[in-house]
Amino acid sequence: MSARDVIGSWVASADAPRDALVLPDGCVDLILARRPGTAPELRVSALMDAPTRVRLSPGERLAGFRLAPGRRVDVGVLSAVPPADAEDAAAILDRLPEIAPRSPRLEEALACLAEARDVAGAAARAGVAPRTLQRLVRAETGRSPDFWRRLARARRAGRALLAGTSPAEAAFAAGYADQAHLTRELSRWLGTTPGRLVRDETVAGMVLATGYG
Repeated sequence: MSARDVIGSWVASADAPRDALVLPDGCVDLILARRPGTAPELRVSALMDAPTRVRLSPGERLAGFRLAPGRRVDVGVLSAVPPADAEDAAAILDRLPEIAPRSPRLEEALACLAEARDVAGAAARAGVAPRTLQRLVRAETGRSPDFWRRLARARRAGRALLAGTSPAEAAFAAGYADQAHLTRELSRWLGTTPGRLVRDETVAGMVLATGYG
């Protein structure tokens, strides 16, 4: 296991029912869930398409490992993890190459999409035809290349705003047509506007967290 496998970790708990906001970050999380009166359970989160509210139950305790962008968990391998290992974080992390194997071709494709202005440009960077890039990314992630490109751009623009860049400058640097385009994309991916983002510590923290783009 290396930094290319796990890029972050988190914990969450609830003493009463509550909703937790989750933003798209291009990652899936391997989660150890504990609920009162039940055995620990290993789960894998969905690859989020939009800001989502997740309900936490009273007494629920979650510990998550954020996997590198593009990693796909083999649910068959995950379900075969022995119960004794399910509570052992070190044992789970040691088995990550088996649970969520790397795809160097996909990693290269996603790296190119994160920096490109369009899918054709990303394909040129990767040295493949656009159709080849589209097939690879769709087959490996279940999402289109444009999903990844737009997500990276929105997260990058959000970080620029949090660093003090004006909305107009952030829009130009990220390649948006204008400030209104930036606002629409931030609403789509981050559930906020440029003005609200810099005032919302919770959302800002998620935008600044390690993820895709």
